Amino acid sequence: MNSYTPQIDHYVKHKHMEGWIYFVDTQYLTLEIMVREKSEESFNDAKFHRNERCLVVVYPEDWKHLEYVKKR
Repeated sequence: MNSYTPQIDHYVKHKHMEGWIYFVDTQYLTLEIMVREKSEESFNDAKFHRNERCLVVVYPEDWKHLEYVKKR
């Protein structure tokens, strides 16, 4: 049994992906696997974030597959 408890700002590996845990609660966590800068047009439409993020939802039954790497 895996004793790792996922936390925000931990960098983890999950199956064929890896990235930062962006959000976690009892229902799911999100894994940030990619960040890229917005185009100037997209940024002008919504200036509260400069980057686009690709987040993957991971449910608690799959948390046993998470491998902790490091934290920020």
